[in-house]
Amino acid sequence: MDVDFLFQLIAANQGGGGGPLVGATTIVVTAGRYLDWDFASTFPNAQVGDVLVGVGASDSSNLGGAGYVSGPLDAQSVSSSNGSTPGCVFLLATWDGVNTHIKSNNSIAVDSPSYYCGWVFGLFRGFDQGGVTASSSSGSSGMPNPPSRSGFAANSLVLACGSIDDDAVTDVTPPVGFDLVGSRTASLTAGGTATAMLAWKISTTGAEDPGSFGGSGGDSWRAATLALPPV
Repeated sequence: MDVDFLFQLIAANQGGGGGPLVGATTIVVTAGRYLDWDFASTFPNAQVGDVLVGVGASDSSNLGGAGYVSGPLDAQSVSSSNGSTPGCVFLLATWDGVNTHIKSNNSIAVDSPSYYCGWVFGLFRGFDQGGVTASSSSGSSGMPNPPSRSGFAANSLVLACGSIDDDAVTDVTPPVGFDLVGSRTASLTAGGTATAMLAWKISTTGAEDPGSFGGSGGDSWRAATLALPPV
């Protein structure tokens, strides 16, 4: 990593969970929305056209205001929040086989738990980022509840994304019928943290209402449901 002093690499599963999920990892960035992560080194099995999905969560309210790029390629921010907590962003990027880093164009040069950002990344194969559709939602209590989504192609990849404020949720479970990619708490400091979470399923019906993530959290949250058609 170019700036490895900013990172704590927490876990990596280069083999993924089977099926279209070919890799999963979680990281913590200790300088807020500043991100410069070499995903190709984390996922040596990556192939051209694979879609990288990221969910970031921070107690800092300005996470959603950052711009994210992968080399000259835009890492599409499909939904984000700025100016409110939890700070969150949901990203997509398709690997071109050349540009190995995903990074933000903003920097917060601090090392404080309230600026820590937890990230969950999943690498998926066989789906079209360009055809993504998304819906977002928010709430003031309970766990993140990604909204219903319909009108997409059968056999699409459906992603349930969530971010919860202040709570260090270590017992996250996916919505019913979904598989958990992972979850990551930004900091274990109560009141100065946030938790990111990501789950997936293949939808044969063209419509999904994921329902809530499970876990012991109960605070302000933001969520999104993404659908990516098969290639």
